[in-house]
Amino acid sequence: MKLFDNIANIVRDDMKENITQGSRVSIAAACFSMYAYQELKTQLESVEELRFIFTSPTFVTDRESKQKREFYIPKQDREKSLYGTEFEIKLRNEMTQKAIARECADWIRRRATFKSNTTGENMAGFMTIEGEDEDYTYMPFNGFTTVDIGCERGNNAYNMVNRFENPITKEYLKTFDAIWSDKEKLQDVVDFDTDELVRKSITSLDKDLRVKKLYFRVDSGSLNTITSKEDLLSGKNFVKEDIKTYGNEVKIAVNSNVKYDLVGKLVDETGLTRKAIIQILTGINKNVFEQFKDNPEDFIIKAAELINQQKATAIIEHITYHVLDEEYSMDIFTEPTIKGKLDVNAMKTKQHLYDHLLYDSKVEKEFAECLDTSNDIAVYVKLPDGFYISTPVGKYNPDWAIAFKEGHIKHIYFIAETKGSMKSLQLKLIEESKLHCAREHFKAISGGNVVYDVVDSYQALLDKVMK
Repeated sequence: MKLFDNIANIVRDDMKENITQGSRVSIAAACFSMYAYQELKTQLESVEELRFIFTSPTFVTDRESKQKREFYIPKQDREKSLYGTEFEIKLRNEMTQKAIARECADWIRRRATFKSNTTGENMAGFMTIEGEDEDYTYMPFNGFTTVDIGCERGNNAYNMVNRFENPITKEYLKTFDAIWSDKEKLQDVVDFDTDELVRKSITSLDKDLRVKKLYFRVDSGSLNTITSKEDLLSGKNFVKEDIKTYGNEVKIAVNSNVKYDLVGKLVDETGLTRKAIIQILTGINKNVFEQFKDNPEDFIIKAAELINQQKATAIIEHITYHVLDEEYSMDIFTEPTIKGKLDVNAMKTKQHLYDHLLYDSKVEKEFAECLDTSNDIAVYVKLPDGFYISTPVGKYNPDWAIAFKEGHIKHIYFIAETKGSMKSLQLKLIEESKLHCAREHFKAISGGNVVYDVVDSYQALLDKVMK
């Protein structure tokens, strides 16, 4: 046994000695920091595999401000240490976040597997290293962060860590292995098949990538008289005699002095590896790829959007929400000031939470009128912008929350999204993804008591809630 005070004796330094070629690393902790990975990058590149259990029942990838980005569990009492220490913020200024994130993501795909605790049970954190000659356990181990491995004190009064050898480590490994294989306790953290993503991205780009060609127009004419400075600036006295457009038939060569890092730009925009981006670009049809020289910037923007759509679909197919301790304050319903014009985008109401509501379309107005006159409705509200669901493709704000009177209604509480068309092909892929996430969100938080669906009329709503 050895004790580390993380002042004179630092855990990181001991890990550097004990993580060797072919080691197997197993970690149970609340969070994973790519900056801790950066500290042990050389050693972690040599491991056979790393298994990681997120010990909290809730795991999210949240995006805070640009200087405070990290995988973390959003519990208020842990926020300071998980958002990033002074050491990590300093490191972020020395090496760009994107560079570290790309290195870490590439290593994770090759070496690491993550699972998350889905029970309400507490799991103490520890880390084991299985070597060729000896095995080691480090504990307590709250998180895989630069603070926990001793690079920085953080906001801890002290940070003592014990290291155990065999036979104690063998017992910890038995415990880890038993939990790792228990599907009732753990769930795989969302990932996607990169090869499948590459194939789908190639198909999408071949089908939908259409780049606008650059062109320019030349207006020629004459200026015979100048009556005033204002007329000169406005072009009022300029008489057009001829207009020519170049670019449709005559190709315009892009300035050779402007260099575009196509692969690098797409890596930045999509978060994929250079290898994956190169596979996509070399896999698309030649005539599709040749559009790049016609308009490089438009090519990059549209290609990234199509790839991200496929990436979002791959992630969302497996998305799972878990209930948090946090909840929305009622202030979101009392703080907004409603501003609108009656009969233009506002209407008086009887059963709405407010005396008036704003509507965004004819469909919403007709839907609200039916809700307002229905005998089955107890109360309804047009949800404010402050109420939203986080999804991998951005925030989503549902339209309506509806409470029915008990009786012959099957679902008492209903969250509705009103659409002018119910044809899925007419909904954009990103929007479809958000709707799927919303269904999973309300299923998770309500146990079936709150139902979410998309409707295009009040009658469609009744069809879904009637017994």
